[in-house]
Amino acid sequence: MAGSGGLTIDPAHLEGGDGTISMAMRLWSSQNSPCNYNTWQSLYFQLVRQGYTDEVSQEEVTRETASERQQRLKAMYAEIQAEVHGPDYVVLAARASAASARAAAKAAPPKRPATITETVALTAGVTTDRVSPHFQMRDSVVPEC
Repeated sequence: MAGSGGLTIDPAHLEGGDGTISMAMRLWSSQNSPCNYNTWQSLYFQLVRQGYTDEVSQEEVTRETASERQQRLKAMYAEIQAEVHGPDYVVLAARASAASARAAAKAAPPKRPATITETVALTAGVTTDRVSPHFQMRDSVVPEC
C-alpha cells in the first residue's frame, strides 16, 4: 500500500486503469466511501508522485495557476463522486468523516487529568516546560493573605 499522512492507497483499488489520474481516481472512488475534498486533493497529489499522467498536457499543467488547478480538481471531484456515489455524495462524505472521527476518538487512549502544577502554570500563561521540576503545589497549603 502506498500512503502519505492519513490517506493510504491500496494498489488493488487502481487495477485495470489506463495510467491516467482521472481513471485512477474513478477506480479508487468505486472501491472507497465518498470522501471530502481534502482527501481528494491528497489522492490527486499522491497519484502525481506515483507517475500517473494528467489528462491536461504537461505544458498546460505547467502554465496553470494554483487557482486554476483547484478549479479543475474541484470539477473532477464533483463529477466523479456524483457519478460513483450519487448526487448526495457530499452528505455521505460528511457522515463517513464524522463516523471516522468518532472511531478515532474511541480508539485514542484516555487523557490524564492535568496536575495542579500544570493547571497553575497554564492559568499563569506559562508552559509547563518552563516550570521548575522542583516546584510543587499541595492542595492543603493555601497561602494566607
